[in-house]
Amino acid sequence: MKVPESGPYYFSDWGKPYFDFKIGDTTGGGKHKHHPSLNPKEIKLEAGKKYPITVKYSNLYGNSEASMKWSRPNSSSKAKAIKIAGQSDIVVLALGLNERFKVRK
Repeated sequence: MKVPESGPYYFSDWGKPYFDFKIGDTTGGGKHKHHPSLNPKEIKLEAGKKYPITVKYSNLYGNSEASMKWSRPNSSSKAKAIKIAGQSDIVVLALGLNERFKVRK
């Protein structure tokens, strides 16, 4: 893998029951018995440098799920959002929502 810009990247497994990964010399992942969960690892990567990726996944009992989640450095998005909000007549803001959001009754 080569990244387009240097900086901290965040990687996480989203799988069950057993999902491990290694990027360069950094490892992540683990055992998720009942449901997938995020456990992001910050990995500092340099632009243009090649990094090996290894993924190990095993499923011993069905009902499986496996994917990698990642995000790249983006230091300007907060400043850009604040600038746009300041120029707007109204702002709708939703925080803390993700793919695992549930409504409990």
